[in-house]
Amino acid sequence: MQAVANQIDSRVARKEEFEEQLNKAEEVATIYLKRQGIEVLEKDWRSGSGQADLIYKEDNELVFADVRASTTGELPEETNEEIRAGRKAAEKLVIDYLSTHNYESCRIRFDIIAVGLLGKSKAFLRHHRDAYSAGD
Repeated sequence: MQAVANQIDSRVARKEEFEEQLNKAEEVATIYLKRQGIEVLEKDWRSGSGQADLIYKEDNELVFADVRASTTGELPEETNEEIRAGRKAAEKLVIDYLSTHNYESCRIRFDIIAVGLLGKSKAFLRHHRDAYSAGD
């Protein structure tokens, strides 16, 4: 019984650590965007279709960004299959968002912001603009 309790405690601790890393990565991404002169409209916007980590407007584009975090010293990468699945999920999320928000005419873009966390005070990132473009 104690072993099961230890496994549960370990899973809870890993989940909390993951959420803390993702929150830190979102904070880094938000700071990066602000330095680019971009205002973030929404953080962690949720619907029945999923969640957008960040939503912002850049020029005439409404951007839905997926923030990825890593503490390994390398940036997170995705396979083509993961990109296709992400695009489908993001498209459903956009439909939900646009049904509750009024945007006249703007282009929709899907970005991935990969953040490498190096300790508590250092990070680096790669901004993949238009990451889910239909290239296949």
